[in-house]
Amino acid sequence: MQFAIQAQEIPKHPLEGTWKWQSTNEDGSTRQGFRWYWTDSVVGVHRIAHASIDAETLKPIHGWSAFQTISKEGISDELWVDTKGRLGHATKRFTDKSSSITFTGTSESGNVSGIIELSWNQAVDTFKEVGSRLVGFDPTYQEIAPALEAQRIDYNPAEKGEVVWLGDERPILDPRLEDLNGKWESTNKDGHVNLSINFSPWDLGSSFLERFVLFDDEGNARRGGYNLTRKDPKSGQMIIFGIGGNGFSLIGGWDFMGGSTTGQRQGGNRLVRSFLSEDEIHAKWQSKENGQFIDNGNGYILKRKKTENDQDTETANEDKKRSYYQRSQDARKFTGFIKTDFKIVKENDVASYLAAEKEWKTLHEQIMQKGGLLHWHVAHIKNAKLGEPNYATVQVYASMEDMQNGSIWDNLDYSAVGSRASLAERTWPYLKHAGSDVYQAIDQYWSPDSGNMEIDHINMGYMSVRSGKTQDYVTAERTLAKPFWNVVSNLDSSFGGWAMHRLVESSRAGVNHDFATVHFKTQANMSDQAA
Repeated sequence: MQFAIQAQEIPKHPLEGTWKWQSTNEDGSTRQGFRWYWTDSVVGVHRIAHASIDAETLKPIHGWSAFQTISKEGISDELWVDTKGRLGHATKRFTDKSSSITFTGTSESGNVSGIIELSWNQAVDTFKEVGSRLVGFDPTYQEIAPALEAQRIDYNPAEKGEVVWLGDERPILDPRLEDLNGKWESTNKDGHVNLSINFSPWDLGSSFLERFVLFDDEGNARRGGYNLTRKDPKSGQMIIFGIGGNGFSLIGGWDFMGGSTTGQRQGGNRLVRSFLSEDEIHAKWQSKENGQFIDNGNGYILKRKKTENDQDTETANEDKKRSYYQRSQDARKFTGFIKTDFKIVKENDVASYLAAEKEWKTLHEQIMQKGGLLHWHVAHIKNAKLGEPNYATVQVYASMEDMQNGSIWDNLDYSAVGSRASLAERTWPYLKHAGSDVYQAIDQYWSPDSGNMEIDHINMGYMSVRSGKTQDYVTAERTLAKPFWNVVSNLDSSFGGWAMHRLVESSRAGVNHDFATVHFKTQANMSDQAA
């Protein structure tokens, strides 16, 4: 999908371009590196990136970056961060061939501040920068710092072998954000891209940067902005700065909601992103009411945008790792969604509750006939302790859209139950709702005899995966555990199947696992001890 970028008419930074710099310390040692100035005309800001390069490895060892508003009457505001965890704001004053920056900020050890004077020549191909009254750096205080001198270059230093970028070695601010890394797009009903988002580690992994652009129906950029995630130097909590053409401000932080689901808080709202697969996200906005976040609409789908090189590499790797049989099996896998609603039912209310669920069953069967639901059942949780959920209803959907399609209930025949409202009145007094889990099916194996079995016993195991090991775990389940259950099905006549589900989201307190493995059995063929 191609789309246009309609940039704003804004002036470029006076030092726009790439610069190679060097500085000599008081002890005679030297420092060197590069600096870039560029204009993001879609968002309406100037950007600066500064890197110090190790003289031997040529890899970046320290740096800082800044987002600068467009100068008004020679004055601009700046949000700056560095790779040592410092962050702050600055005021920059421009004259004809110079700028003066007064900055303040915070670090883990305290406050930072200083003044930076920068001047350039008539041809704008060299500049000199001097810092003074620097507080909170190394050393703790410097009246005058060694001068930094730079020359403009017209080439890419990486292509000349003058810098070696970290690439895959680049760390990420928090492993729970790693799956977001990359470019994502959402489309409207006509298939046109209306939102583009790019997540990337920045500042040697000390920042996580989101750049978003909204498009009109013609593919022109309507507006854009940045969300910059950092760790607060004082509290250690992750915080988010919103950045746009009008300036920047601290707008919120992150909630990690189980599985790969993240909540991006922005003021009184929260954007919840749930992974449907490695390359697909369901995103929905929530607003806060009476201390609780409430969904606003059904949300939208984001799909990962891959480059041709990414796609070629992935295809080649998969062809090497997986046989044709495995690829054909994967093509037939069920990858829908499973929603489990947990209930607490008192012992003397069980009969009334189950009677009500039998009536609900007739309605769910109608939804299945309409194609909006694949399966529904009531489960008794045998090992529940007093006060814990002891019953659950399970619904299986082909897609997230089906799960969210509440309008299908408006077209059912309620004559057998009176009305939906009256059935609810015959149900809710006998239970206490204890939250819901939503899973996506990742993989499964069914015994050849499962079609003739009455599956009436389900065991579930919950798995929490170490940071950065998600794909390793999924691969292990598929290549080690799944073949094992194939063998078991030949030895155990009670075994009907195995499945692996990934937790998408949960409204239950204390749920912190990432995956669930499920074993389907028939009690008729189980030993007394196993049952």
